[in-house]
Amino acid sequence: IAYKRKTRDADRTLKRLQLQMDNLESRVALECKEAFAELQTDIQELTNDMDGEHPVLKELDVRTTAGSLLNNKMFLLSFIHTLEAQRSFSMRDRGNVASLLMAALQGRMEYATVVLKQLLADLIEKNLENRNHPKLLLRRFALATESVAEKMLTNWFTFLLHRFLKECAGEPLFMLYCAIKQQMEKGPIDAITGEARYSLSEDKLIRQQIDYKQLVKVLDEDVTTKIESDWKRLNTLAHYQVRNRAHHNRVRGLYWYMLCRVKENRVQIRPGSCSENLVGGNWPVKRVVN
Repeated sequence: IAYKRKTRDADRTLKRLQLQMDNLESRVALECKEAFAELQTDIQELTNDMDGEHPVLKELDVRTTAGSLLNNKMFLLSFIHTLEAQRSFSMRDRGNVASLLMAALQGRMEYATVVLKQLLADLIEKNLENRNHPKLLLRRFALATESVAEKMLTNWFTFLLHRFLKECAGEPLFMLYCAIKQQMEKGPIDAITGEARYSLSEDKLIRQQIDYKQLVKVLDEDVTTKIESDWKRLNTLAHYQVRNRAHHNRVRGLYWYMLCRVKENRVQIRPGSCSENLVGGNWPVKRVVN
């Protein structure tokens, strides 16, 4: 009797589950039919609303509208604060938004400066409310972009200092770099620690006298790049990833750095045992010193 009762209960449970599955299947099928019919209706309505014009070739007013919104200080500040309040607004997104905003506002630097000053004031106020150390606010500029204002500040400096660096400070700064490089390369340089015999930094100075000899990096040691007697045969200039076809030179113990173009040099091609030819071009070269 107990077995028969359990069997009957199991049959009832199975029938109930089958009925629920049938009802669920019917409901899903009905929803699919309604969704398909609604989709067909929406497509018909969209087709009726189309005007037949090209979406790109016709005159657009998006740029004018967006420009007017960006020129509205209250809207721009609210827009930036709203983006920063979102948790999904990543650090990369903040940098991209700041760069795009500065690129859009580079024609109105006075207005961009006013907006940037307000953003920095809000950032300082927020930093004080969180009781963070004041020095951390400036140190984060070089470490990470935690707000749109920080990245906008770096771009602001870039735009304003570009002409000065290009026309006034660029050449003296590069000459200073060449002089420092020449001074450091007069003596041994530790490839691991970066310490040098003629270093300008006291922390990176090799104080003891050591016996040394110049080594060629394994990266440069190939068929076309070797030290031979008093000159260094170079690989293709693209190998060194430098612009204007510049290359490093070392002649008879003198360490120096020079930018030069191919037309200012005598270029030798050495195709194995074939004869040598004097040509110009982006080939394995050596500096010929008279």
